[in-house]
Amino acid sequence: MSMSSAEPALYQVDSRGVPILYGARDSTGFVSFPYQGAGSLLTGEDGTALRRVRLSGRGRIVARATVHRHPAGDIAVPFTVASIVLEEGPLVRGILAGAGYGAVGDNVRATTVAVPESGNTVCELRFEVVSEEGPR
Repeated sequence: MSMSSAEPALYQVDSRGVPILYGARDSTGFVSFPYQGAGSLLTGEDGTALRRVRLSGRGRIVARATVHRHPAGDIAVPFTVASIVLEEGPLVRGILAGAGYGAVGDNVRATTVAVPESGNTVCELRFEVVSEEGPR
């Protein structure tokens, strides 16, 4: 079965639905997400000065908020949005898998959930807790 990303400009998915994230690394080693060739957020280097690097999708929660009311209604509430510092350095924001799940300091990894979209099923990016390090 072929899996497709809900946001192909941000991430791809393999045949099992596992997310594949790419970032841009500049000459100083600074990594930004998502990959784009327009310019480093740190140095301004662009084009061939940037290297496309695969990201682990692993990181640590540095902030979180639980959403109880969502005006679009295209996602069930409650859900938790987290700010996550990936192992390679970029700060990303994503939805945690599971309502009310995760605490600041917890380690997470990227995953996907299958959702219906225009008669098809696509994989939406989520983050799941792999170890609870934060206060409870």
